[in-house]
Amino acid sequence: MRFSFEKLSKNLGVPVESSLGIFPVRESLLVKIEDDFGNSACGECAPWAGFGCGTVEQSEAFLEKCGGKMPSEIPTDLPCVAHAFSAAKFFLETQAGRNILRPENKLCAKLIRRSREETPACISEKILRERENGFSVFKVKIGLEKAAAELRFCEKILTAAPAGTRIRFDANGAFTEEILPELARLSESSAVEYFEQPLPATERNDAEIFEFSACTNAKFALDESVREPWAFPQNTRVVAVVKPLLVADFPRLLAWLENPAGPAVALSTVFENSFAGANVLHLACEHLATSRFRAFGLG
Repeated sequence: MRFSFEKLSKNLGVPVESSLGIFPVRESLLVKIEDDFGNSACGECAPWAGFGCGTVEQSEAFLEKCGGKMPSEIPTDLPCVAHAFSAAKFFLETQAGRNILRPENKLCAKLIRRSREETPACISEKILRERENGFSVFKVKIGLEKAAAELRFCEKILTAAPAGTRIRFDANGAFTEEILPELARLSESSAVEYFEQPLPATERNDAEIFEFSACTNAKFALDESVREPWAFPQNTRVVAVVKPLLVADFPRLLAWLENPAGPAVALSTVFENSFAGANVLHLACEHLATSRFRAFGLG
């Protein structure tokens, strides 16, 4: 069995802006493996800033060094490379992997693009338009301004949210623990699905999130902190946001997803290529009917 790869680069229609910076371009590597019978399948290597999973450049250097021969060992600091091979093998060997399903809008969370210049009223108008298109769950990036201003922004969005709307506010680790009580207060709104990664991804901060969630009604999710989903505590109200392309051991991820016990899960993308995105959609469609899983998300 051999492999080949190509570098992909696409300009995002609207740059993704978060506390980590502005990302106008998405680069990744598409890895194609082929068996002795000419059958092939692909997996994408799509590192994303802030997740501790290496860079596209580091991944490309490793793949070039392999010279097309399947690597016997992949560095632990390149989990996205490991994912690309693991996912490609799964979809090459599994018939179900070839039957890609498309979810209905109601099963997807809609990412609402936001810039610093846009007012809460502008974002609320976008949400209202997408409600008319069938979406009910929305993801909004926060942490672009100082904490006090972002809290006011969230409050105004929640006040204007139509009945039945659920909003995921993604901070990408922008806040400090002093802000958690305010997030708990905002969590009292039925329109809040969760505040995603409010603190930077560290062991200490993760422990703080789990402890604070256990003794309050705060609605939290962790994203950048979820590098090995199977290590996520089972008995917690905190939602695990899992990006399959950032998980090195794909079969182990599948086994973890099949376990009926465990935390609530939201499968999510990292703005990957359409092929890898379809693979993640397939997983989401298989699991969304179960009680553990939330609407499929973007970014």
